[in-house]
Amino acid sequence: MGPHVGPLITAGRRTILWGDELKRSPGLRRVTGAALSVALGSAGLVAVGAPAASAATPSDEAAKLPIASFGAMVVDDAHERVYVTDGRRSSSGPSEVLVYNFAGQRVGSLATDWPASGMALSADGATLHVSQSNRILTFDTATQTRTGAASTPYDVTCGREVAFAGGKTWFTETPYSGSSYCDRPENTALLYGVKGTSSVNTGWNSQGRLRLEAGPGAPDRLVMGQAGAGPTADAFLTAFDASGDTLVRGPSRRFAD
Repeated sequence: MGPHVGPLITAGRRTILWGDELKRSPGLRRVTGAALSVALGSAGLVAVGAPAASAATPSDEAAKLPIASFGAMVVDDAHERVYVTDGRRSSSGPSEVLVYNFAGQRVGSLATDWPASGMALSADGATLHVSQSNRILTFDTATQTRTGAASTPYDVTCGREVAFAGGKTWFTETPYSGSSYCDRPENTALLYGVKGTSSVNTGWNSQGRLRLEAGPGAPDRLVMGQAGAGPTADAFLTAFDASGDTLVRGPSRRFAD
């Protein structure tokens, strides 16, 4: 799920956004996306540094985001667009996905009925999947219009992780509401898949917060990691084969190993 090149994030203040390096460097886009996928505290944003080997010259261009928190970022190479959600933990009021071009200019927004959190782009880049508190919405990236929605098992304020792998959409579920409850290490954490306009429990679950990642380099692979499981927990990272009707667990390791 930003260092000196890509988004520069400052705690408790408005977010600062990127520059031309985002367009010029595919490697940088991967680094930026990975850095921004790090768990963000409920109090606001935290700074994340890029690995030294991936560092690049900072851009002179920046754009302030009109949000005070950060949810998720997705980069659409085909249309040269960047999508950002604020991850606001609230069960009321409409929200939007902010849309920027690679120059850092705001070029539009995608309306959501409720606050939006996790997002994922389909393998062909044609569809953006966006989580709001009670549904997973889909948008056509060419026309920037909503094309559908799938119900979620819970209507909650705790945000979701969303990933696209094996031609299917996957999302995490933390069935709690209220900022003070979202990051508790003893929370139940569930993994669901989207099927049509509904969702299906995969049977994989854990505690704390689950993080998802997938990418075009391995289109059938879904990677799930555990975060926020307490200081003494043996957090894990595992990969799934998502090519079939059900997830097949593959390599896995514990961080304490």
